[in-house]
Amino acid sequence: MKIYFFLAFFLISIQCFCQISYPQNLTFHTRDESASYIDQSGNKKYEEISNKKGNYQVEIIKATEVKNSPIIEIYGDSNQKGYYVFVSTLNNIKMNGKLYEGSHFFSTGFNTGVNIYLSFDKSSLIIEFKNKIIWYY
Repeated sequence: MKIYFFLAFFLISIQCFCQISYPQNLTFHTRDESASYIDQSGNKKYEEISNKKGNYQVEIIKATEVKNSPIIEIYGDSNQKGYYVFVSTLNNIKMNGKLYEGSHFFSTGFNTGVNIYLSFDKSSLIIEFKNKIIWYY
C-alpha cells in the first residue's frame, strides 16, 4: 500500500511540475543582431548588424514527445520564421554579469542547429548560429 501511495504522489508531483514549467510566455522589447569576425590581430570580435525595438513574444511549450521538449516559438519578429526544437543540453554560461542556461535546438526556420541561452531570471534570450548572435532583451 505504501508503494502505491508513493507512486501516486510521484505521478501527481510530475504532473504539477510539468504544468508549472510549460507553457511559458516571455516578452522582450529589443532585438540585437550581431555577426562575428576575426580582426587583424586574430581576435574574434562582434559587430552589431541591427538593433530593433518591438514587442517580441517568446513562447516555450511542451512537445508531444518529451525528448523534443521544449519547443520555442518567437512572434513579432518578421525575420524569425519557424520554431526551435530541443536537441540537447549545453553548459551554462555567464555573460554581462548574468547566468544563462544553454541548450542546442534545431531551427526549422534556419534549417540548422542553433544554441539558445535563456537567462535564469528570464530577462534575456540569446540565439547563436552560423557566426551570428540574436539577442532579445
